[in-house]
Amino acid sequence: MTKKIEVELPVIPREVAEAVKAADDVQTTLDWLYGGDNYNEEHTPALRSIPTATLLRALSVGYEIERTPEEIAAERKRLAEYRLRQRLDECLGAHLQSHAEGFARGIYCAINVLSEAGYENLPQLMEVSE
Repeated sequence: MTKKIEVELPVIPREVAEAVKAADDVQTTLDWLYGGDNYNEEHTPALRSIPTATLLRALSVGYEIERTPEEIAAERKRLAEYRLRQRLDECLGAHLQSHAEGFARGIYCAINVLSEAGYENLPQLMEVSE
């Protein structure tokens, strides 16, 4: 029976992540870090800026790149928009299941979803115009 092991990925600065990516492999990264002849002026200072244990863990299990508050906010917004699109797809999918009744319910559900998401002036769309 296999056991699941959860590993928390280290968060490393963007400069370090770029240096690791530029190295292409673990051996080159370690050469840049420790090798005197293989010193890379562009990337070695970044690699030496974090604890060696963190760097080795990042190389062995992977890593996450440190993000700015703006990047975090943009990611949250993108995720919220994705979830909204999923909910709208579910609502409008009712149209495909039951053509006559489903379309009206799907539109009504979609308008409610948009209203909950903070879009203004949508409840008036639910009123039937003759």
